[in-house]
Amino acid sequence: MSEPESQALAEYLKRYDFKATVSYHSYGSVIYWEGAYTPELNGLNYSLAMLFSQKCGYALGTNEATSVERGGFKDWALGTCGIPSVTIEIGAVDCFGSPDEYTGILINHKGSWQMLADWVVSNA
Repeated sequence: MSEPESQALAEYLKRYDFKATVSYHSYGSVIYWEGAYTPELNGLNYSLAMLFSQKCGYALGTNEATSVERGGFKDWALGTCGIPSVTIEIGAVDCFGSPDEYTGILINHKGSWQMLADWVVSNA
């Protein structure tokens, strides 16, 4: 929480009763989901990751290392707030790929937010 942007995002998350978070990054075509500290939260998080994996076709990834503390938003939301959270790495080419790739990504992810809302209702 060293940066003002991080602090603002943390305060926003604390202000509302979020049931899940999804962070989009580029690139990799993979979903990072690990990092929950309880079996119950781990199960919910796996369920959320699998939902997006089945929808978008991305593999579930393994966090870079278990011996170092990870500092992404997903990790903070899971570890500090106990909120199911995933990071979806979109795209197959380095950041700012061709516009054609992003059109395909948008089509591939169509309906994801409704799917997420349905998941939250079922798992709240």
